[in-house]
Amino acid sequence: MIVPTVTNIQVELTSNCNAMCPGCGRNIDGVSVNPNLVVGPNGNMSQDLWKKIVYNDWISLNYIDLDGNWGDSILHPNSVEMLEELGKHLQTLPRETKPIIDINSNMGYHSTDRWKELARVIKTYYRDRSVVQAGLDGIDNESHQKYRKLVDFDKAIENCKALIDEGINVK
Repeated sequence: MIVPTVTNIQVELTSNCNAMCPGCGRNIDGVSVNPNLVVGPNGNMSQDLWKKIVYNDWISLNYIDLDGNWGDSILHPNSVEMLEELGKHLQTLPRETKPIIDINSNMGYHSTDRWKELARVIKTYYRDRSVVQAGLDGIDNESHQKYRKLVDFDKAIENCKALIDEGINVK
């Protein structure tokens, strides 16, 4: 069991990503996936491992970081449901406040409905100061592709707007 004094955690739900960013360690020069990473279905965190993380006495947990060092966590096919499961469990604990969730994403995948579902989970189970940090690196698709290869700029903007329209802080 994890000690109840832990205040911050960083979790990678997947090593999968739809992008090939030249500066990212998960690929080689923006051309091929790092051969040391497990990708595809086996690159997703298992439900069993997730439950081992979730079902702890997180009474002091104030900050959850889905960083995206090795993958884009919301790309995990069950990411929204996983965050809802964690949120529900945290509500059963004697806690003073909801935690902040900080999600990093390139935003270039999923439908706007899926992002709105994430917004519902964030608003229900996490603190108002929670944030989704969007990896936008250009002013249009042409400039964006230099840094976020394979991520459609317009799709990313559309998904950012969906979250903002739902009241989520997007940076």
